[in-house]
Amino acid sequence: MRPVGVVHGLRGDCYPQGSGRSGVHGLLVSAVALVETARGLGDRSRDGRLELESLVAMCVSIGRALRSGLPIEAALAQAVDGLEGRVRARFVRVLDEIEAGRPLADAVDNWVRVADRASERLVGQSIRLASSTGGDLALCMDTLAIALREQIAVESRRRALTAQATASATVLVTLPIFFAVVSSVLRGGLI
Repeated sequence: MRPVGVVHGLRGDCYPQGSGRSGVHGLLVSAVALVETARGLGDRSRDGRLELESLVAMCVSIGRALRSGLPIEAALAQAVDGLEGRVRARFVRVLDEIEAGRPLADAVDNWVRVADRASERLVGQSIRLASSTGGDLALCMDTLAIALREQIAVESRRRALTAQATASATVLVTLPIFFAVVSSVLRGGLI
């Protein structure tokens, strides 16, 4: 039995034994599934990139505000301007809890509990730890911004390599089919 999807010879003979279906059909379905999967991954990673960029902007803003002499609560309130999406919605809840009289550590703990990204939890835990221990939160936020930018760069590189692999796979899947069709047409036969 020949494997499904393997093109044999120049005639494009790609029918598996015992089935009435063409192996070319299986190859085409596989190629379409591969491309669609890659598109879906790209959409999710764009959303993730926007959230990471939003966290970077927040860290930079908090660090800048703290270095200028603002108290931590005011620095956090100022940082909400650069945020977008779900990160902004969660962080606004933190600010609302602080304004309602809840301690900063408790409000940030609630944020960390509902955060779905590890980077978002890391930022929240850093704010909580530096505010409760009296550490240099401005330096911590600057360091986190650098680390998150590196994560964005690595994610961009991963996306580029994934796109390259997808393009290569598409060519490798479609080229034998194209060659079989062209050679069949040139010989005057049918596939």
